[in-house]
Amino acid sequence: MQKRLFGNELHARMRLLAGWRTDFTLAGRMLIRHPALSAIATFGITVAIAMAATMSTIIGEQLGPSELPLPGGHRIVAFQKWDTAKNQAQPLVPADLVTWREELSTVREIGAFRTIAKNLIAPPAAPEPVEIAEMSAAGFAVAGIAPQLGRCLRPEDERPGAAPVVVIGHAEWRRRFGGNDKVVNTTVKLGDTHYTVVGVMPEGFAFPIDHVYWIPLRLDAPGGAGAPLSVFGRLASGSTLQTAQAELAAAGDRARNASPSASRDLRPRVVRYAAQFAEMESPANRMGLQLGRFFVTILLVVVSVNIAALVYARTAARQGEIAVRTALGASRARIVAQLCGEALVLVGLGALVAVACTDVALKLILEGLAKGEHLPFWYHFEMSGRTMLYIVAAAGTAAATIGALPAWKATGPRIQNGLQALSAGGGGMQLGRLWTCIMVLQVAFAAGLLPAVVVRTSELAREGLAVYGFAADEYLLAQLSMEQGAGTQPAAVPPGSLFAKRYLEMEQRIAEGGTLRETTFSSFTPGFEASSVRVRSDIGATETVALANRVAVNFFGTFGVPILTGRDFAAADATPEARAVVVNRSFAQLVTGGAGVLGSRIRLASDHSAQATTEFADDWYQIVGIVEDFPAPASGATRPEPKVYRAVTPDAMQALTIALRVRPRDRESWGARLPQIAAALDPLLQVRNVSFMGDLLRQQQRYARLVAGAMGALTLSVLLLSAAGIYAMMSFAVTRRRREMGIRLALGAGARQVLWTMFSPAAAQLLAGAGLGTTVALLLDRAAGGATMSGQASIATAAVVLLITVVGLLAALGPARHGLRIQPTEALRDSAH
Repeated sequence: MQKRLFGNELHARMRLLAGWRTDFTLAGRMLIRHPALSAIATFGITVAIAMAATMSTIIGEQLGPSELPLPGGHRIVAFQKWDTAKNQAQPLVPADLVTWREELSTVREIGAFRTIAKNLIAPPAAPEPVEIAEMSAAGFAVAGIAPQLGRCLRPEDERPGAAPVVVIGHAEWRRRFGGNDKVVNTTVKLGDTHYTVVGVMPEGFAFPIDHVYWIPLRLDAPGGAGAPLSVFGRLASGSTLQTAQAELAAAGDRARNASPSASRDLRPRVVRYAAQFAEMESPANRMGLQLGRFFVTILLVVVSVNIAALVYARTAARQGEIAVRTALGASRARIVAQLCGEALVLVGLGALVAVACTDVALKLILEGLAKGEHLPFWYHFEMSGRTMLYIVAAAGTAAATIGALPAWKATGPRIQNGLQALSAGGGGMQLGRLWTCIMVLQVAFAAGLLPAVVVRTSELAREGLAVYGFAADEYLLAQLSMEQGAGTQPAAVPPGSLFAKRYLEMEQRIAEGGTLRETTFSSFTPGFEASSVRVRSDIGATETVALANRVAVNFFGTFGVPILTGRDFAAADATPEARAVVVNRSFAQLVTGGAGVLGSRIRLASDHSAQATTEFADDWYQIVGIVEDFPAPASGATRPEPKVYRAVTPDAMQALTIALRVRPRDRESWGARLPQIAAALDPLLQVRNVSFMGDLLRQQQRYARLVAGAMGALTLSVLLLSAAGIYAMMSFAVTRRRREMGIRLALGAGARQVLWTMFSPAAAQLLAGAGLGTTVALLLDRAAGGATMSGQASIATAAVVLLITVVGLLAALGPARHGLRIQPTEALRDSAH
């Protein structure tokens, strides 16, 4: 009896497996029978899942940072002093570290760090500035990782008078010291101080953020008393984040009660270590990322619903087949399973391609981010298990939407009506109000989304393909600064004075080489200005947002930037009392259309915070010249940002970007010579980010092309899905109304009348959807002050509506022509049946 039951169960399972294999085989054949629909659906699914998975991975790392990949990483915490009035964290000082060490028992191994920059001088390699973690010895205990060679930092290394020591990371040990096992107890020079190497950490260790050099945190060092810190610790055994917060809050209450002058708005708090670097305390930041996640989710839902509508139309055309299978004994579940299998194969193919696209996109994004900044060691912008699970979940949801809904509708109670309608080539399924609503919303989605996408895509594409009209590869750029807080700097001498002296000495050394054409400097790298100001003009009430840069008097001459009208800077314009500025063409056109701006005056408009970063006084500045946009493509393919320039001398600077115009044959040599010259002049003089301007511009263009490609794929998928939906609707209408159209033609109706009969539903849906989408797009653009479409709302929306209309009518043309080829005699013969 048991053998019989086992045999029956095994037989049932084999039948189920054979049935699924048959379903997937039929699904593959269906994909081949409808190549256009399959290609469009696969493309749409690929784009939607790839974009959703990429954005979800990046946003997920920001909203919910990964657990630290360290022993007991979930127990490592960070401390903050939170200003409840300003809703932001305030800097921590050494006194906070001392207090929490003494009063807290729920958190152990409390330590702190700060990141400083020093020149690493270890001949024969060229000197280079490196970022160093000035860290408490407790940091290594918190991380729980033993050194590969030597030892870690110890508490005695932090005491006054202790010998300077350094621990180096595995990657730097390989890169700068050739992996020499005897590096321990050798000395290297960091800035103007010699440090003894006492240990090498194992590969992958980068605590506290992304560091590869560690020196002791000396709170007694010059400048250390007021320098901000980041404080960390490890939860004690049996403690939780909640108990630690309660103890910390009590300590904070005691401190406020003991000091009446203490701020009532400051509240100490303890958070997961990675959370303090995610910058998600700001509601605006969290809202922006949540909106991004919502957008890609909606995109996936819209694509899935659109493809479900296409599958529904295709399923409607197969109702006769479904009715016959039902009459021959196939259950509803069996037919639904087959149709879901077809959707699963379709989505699975798109998901496989999406996996490859997501992997490539994440690698490119990680590569771009790594060039611009150091990412925390716990960030994983890669194809992780979580990303794969997201793709599987997204594919499963899409397959269920695409397969189950049309299948359940197609196999409803009216399925037997399909047998009665077979001879007429019709069926019981209808493309009714639900279909009309889906088509209208699909067109509205396209009309509402595409104007902004098309404008931004065209801008990025032009930027990515632009050719700049100057010899960018002749200009070597480097950021120059002085190590701050050094005890060797006389307190009576302003930092800028010493820096200016060193810069002028360096400029002289460079000129002595005799191989340079010209040298100049600016606050920011040209084309990468990071400071903006909001100004108003005395000839107009409109405020203008512009990028600001402070430049040397010879800046425009060195780069060959033409003076369009007015004059160039003179030496007198670089004095602190001078109030002369030069603006670019884009600024002049934005303010007055390009006419009458010369000689007018501008000043900061209610943005006094900009004074600290741009050195603009709260006073009027006169525009003495207008220059060509720089750097700008020779073809004018992109629209440059408006810019305002001020002249300065090195005495007014504490850091700058130096630009050297070199001969092509000297390109390679100068990249290594600049750090050597700086280190020879002063070990505190740092040279960073040495690169040619052409390389920077090309890197920026690669990013623009990447984003333009992604947005172009999104645009194409939306258009194709809209066209496929209209095509499916028209094909279904021709199939259902074949007899009606044949009779009309037999009774003498003209081709125009028949075409209008078929075109009118599609045209109505196109117009309704386009009108709704355009209205939404214009309202959003107006709410954003024209930012979504860069002031081209009318042109962009009109072009998109025209494009959607043409695509829709072309999609309807094929089925319409097929309907006109119906022979009246065949239609009358069908009617007789």
